[in-house]
Amino acid sequence: MSRVGWAASAAIALSIMSPAIAAAQSKSEQRTLALLARPPAELVGLIAVTGDSLDPQITISTRDVTAITSKGLLASTTSENSFLRAFINRKTGAVSAQVYHSMTYGGRGFDTFSRATYEAPDGIEEASVSQVSSDVSCSRYGCTHYADVVFPIKVEVLRAAAKAFNPATPLFGIKYRIFGQSGTNIDEGLPGNEMAAFVAVIDREVAALKR
Repeated sequence: MSRVGWAASAAIALSIMSPAIAAAQSKSEQRTLALLARPPAELVGLIAVTGDSLDPQITISTRDVTAITSKGLLASTTSENSFLRAFINRKTGAVSAQVYHSMTYGGRGFDTFSRATYEAPDGIEEASVSQVSSDVSCSRYGCTHYADVVFPIKVEVLRAAAKAFNPATPLFGIKYRIFGQSGTNIDEGLPGNEMAAFVAVIDREVAALKR
C-alpha cells in the first residue's frame, strides 16, 4: 500500500473510533479495540525470547500476545490466530522475521497455500508461503482442515509500522493475504502495538549481543 493508502487507513480507523460508532459497538468489539490500543510497553513482557548461549540463534515470538487479542476488527475474512517470529544470528546479529498463521478451512481435501502479499509503505510485497503442519477432522457432515503456514516479512516494513503506531488509531496495522490454490484467500492483520513491541524486543536483543 502507498503512503497515501496508509494515511487513508488511519482516517478510516479514526472514523471507526468515533464516539457515535463506539457507543453502538458490542462489549466484545470494545474490548478488542482496547486490546489493540494497548501501549507496546505493556506487551513487551508477553513476548517470548528463547535460545541460550549454545544456540546459534535467538528466537523471538509474539504468540502469547496474540493469544489474548481477537483481530476480527483488523481484517475481514478470518478470526484465526497469527503471530510474529524473529530469528537473530548470534554471530552476525542479522535479523529475519516471519508471520506464522494457523488456519482452519472446510472442503473435501487439503488446499495448498504457496503465496502471500502484505502491505508496505511503498506498495504490496509478495512472499512465498511454507507449510509447517496440517491435520484434518471429519464427521458425517464433512471435514475440517487445519494448517500452520509461515511466510517471511521484511523487518524494515515492521519498523515503519511500529514507528507509525498510534493508540488513537489501533486499526492502523498491516494487512496481509494468503492465497490458496483452490481460489480461497485468507485475509488477516498484524496490529500496530504488537509490531511496535516486537521491534522493541528485537532491538533490545541485538543490542545485548553487541555488549
